[in-house]
Amino acid sequence: MKYPILAAVLLAALFSLSSVSRAENPTGYVWDYEKSPLANGKVIKVDLDGDGKKESVSLVPLWKAKDGNSSAYRLKVNDVVLDDYWTESDIAGNVTVEGLLFGDLNTRDRFKEILVGGPSEDNTAFKIYAWRDGKIRRVLRQPLFIERFNGDGTITEIRYSGWAVTRLPYRLNRQGELKLVQKASYPLAVYGSSEKRKSTLVRKNVFFRLQPNSKSLAFEVKQGSTIVFDRMNNKGWAGATINGRVGWILDEQVNADSETFDLTKAG
Repeated sequence: MKYPILAAVLLAALFSLSSVSRAENPTGYVWDYEKSPLANGKVIKVDLDGDGKKESVSLVPLWKAKDGNSSAYRLKVNDVVLDDYWTESDIAGNVTVEGLLFGDLNTRDRFKEILVGGPSEDNTAFKIYAWRDGKIRRVLRQPLFIERFNGDGTITEIRYSGWAVTRLPYRLNRQGELKLVQKASYPLAVYGSSEKRKSTLVRKNVFFRLQPNSKSLAFEVKQGSTIVFDRMNNKGWAGATINGRVGWILDEQVNADSETFDLTKAG
């Protein structure tokens, strides 16, 4: 499902940061769309390790499957080459890698990271690499829709479903890889310009589970009732709180058995 308004806002924020000063832009995003636009092999000069010497960075496509479900690319820093690929199972939508972005995961160290990006139908997804000790290292192995770098070694992923968005935190581990901060659930916002005022109309009776994957029932929501979902886990279960009790149903069931509407327009 396409979400043009939010996607446009997020993309505009990312791509306009090249004109923002470092003080106003602590995340360290740099994107020069004209001088370093696409994965076309053009060499970009960036100091990645803070030694005062600029590395030569380039990105070229290698191949794309005829069915469009996978593609490969070559990332090169100085004389070091890393070949990598995306598949549709990594992320929904277009898997064509189109360009580079440079970010600063941790503003307290001297390093910059390399983001390799490609557009999908919701936003632009990225894998992240680092240049350490003369080697290209994978920092984020699976492409994600990254809402922001927090500047403290963490990022925020924005994850889309057909009716909601969830924001998930990732943190650098001791091996220098970004890993999801494991929580029982994450805050959820129903899609729309007035996210906090959104509710869901249940089209038929729905049974909510006591826990994700549990067979025990928490409560039943009758057809025609309205509920507000407030959480999501990272396995596709959505949660709602009714009378102080939390119940869970699968994200895909929300899509099938309910309808999201805007309370500000419901009279």
